[in-house]
Amino acid sequence: MPVAHILHLEVLGFLYALGGTVFYRILTNRIHVEGLFSQKDASGQTSPGRVQLLLATIAASASYLAQVANSTNGKMPDVDVNWLYLFGGSSSVYALEKAWAAWGKKKS
Repeated sequence: MPVAHILHLEVLGFLYALGGTVFYRILTNRIHVEGLFSQKDASGQTSPGRVQLLLATIAASASYLAQVANSTNGKMPDVDVNWLYLFGGSSSVYALEKAWAAWGKKKS
C-alpha cells in the first residue's frame, strides 16, 4: 500500500473522529450551542444573517472536504471561485446586518 494512500486514510480518519467528537459533545451539552442563532439584543429572535452564514460555511466546507477526500494526486484541490463568491456574499450580508443594527441603535 503506498504511503500517500495510508496518509489519505489517516487524514480521513482524523476528520471523521474530530467531527464525531464535536457532534457527541454537542449532543451531551458539553459544547453549548443555545443562542447560536439568536440575535444578541434582548429580543431573542432568530438572526437570519447568522443562519445563512452558518449554512454557507457548512456547505463550502463540506464541498471542499469532499474534493480533498476524492483527490488522488496528493495535492490540495483548488477552491472553486463560486464557493468564494458565496462565502464572500454571505459574510457581506452578515456584516451589513450587523452594521444596520448598530446604526439603528446609534440613531435611537
